[in-house]
Amino acid sequence: MIFGSGAVANIMDSEVLEGSTICLHDINAKSLELMYQACQSAIDEKKSNITLESTINRLDALRNATFIINSIEITPRFDFMEMDYSIPLKFGCKQVSGENGGPGGLFHSLRVIPPILKICEDIQKVCPNAFIINFSNPMSRVCLAIKRKFPSLRLVGLCHEIMFCKHYLPPMLGTPYSNLEFKAGGLNHFGVILEIKYRDTGEDAYPDIRKRGPEYIRNIQLWDTNLTAFILEKYGYLPYTYDSHYGEYMRWAWDFSDIEKIRNFWKGYAEKSIKKGIRLERQIRKGKGAKI
Repeated sequence: MIFGSGAVANIMDSEVLEGSTICLHDINAKSLELMYQACQSAIDEKKSNITLESTINRLDALRNATFIINSIEITPRFDFMEMDYSIPLKFGCKQVSGENGGPGGLFHSLRVIPPILKICEDIQKVCPNAFIINFSNPMSRVCLAIKRKFPSLRLVGLCHEIMFCKHYLPPMLGTPYSNLEFKAGGLNHFGVILEIKYRDTGEDAYPDIRKRGPEYIRNIQLWDTNLTAFILEKYGYLPYTYDSHYGEYMRWAWDFSDIEKIRNFWKGYAEKSIKKGIRLERQIRKGKGAKI
């Protein structure tokens, strides 16, 4: 729900993509129809110059595609995620999250990669020159599998979590987010801000971040950021994602992370996703459309 409507909302807001045709595809006809109605109502309300289509036939969806946004999961998603975390923990394997790295990430990969490779097989047949944008996790493992199986396909893995910095850098530095210019690097879920400066003065903002950051970041109540503060303090570079992602690739991350906050984050995310689906369905039934 979040990525389907979110992708359509972003396309609607893009001048570059104005006039595009979007084709929604899902193997679940009920979910597909709900998402189609939700997105179409938003397009109508905003009078957006976007043409929306939907189909449960994947080959039809892929035909003439220029870009393909892949965002699939195996249901029941959150039940599986809980097992990915709790079963390794039972045997002494402490994962901060278990979604992308460690044995939990392996279990996740074994579920989601086979159907994604089936999708890519169809892409190679129907639209081999299309550009694939993958949102499905485990991000790095999914992308690795695709490139190994279909090396000629054009692919990028995208998880734009750098927007997380928007929540705390402006108040910490006393400047609007629009006044900050970034250069970031690394793998999805495991990257840092390499350079950051103030646009108005051109000055390097890292000295201020290194001075104020560790204490400020540790005191953020809403997000899991203890590991982020430790990395900044120890190595001098700021991770741009949550601990629940960044910590998945370090076996010692458990010792520096607020596990309770990470667990609460995932619990809240699951509840939000489920409630959003229920709310969308109710709005559509009442003929009120949807806000995306």
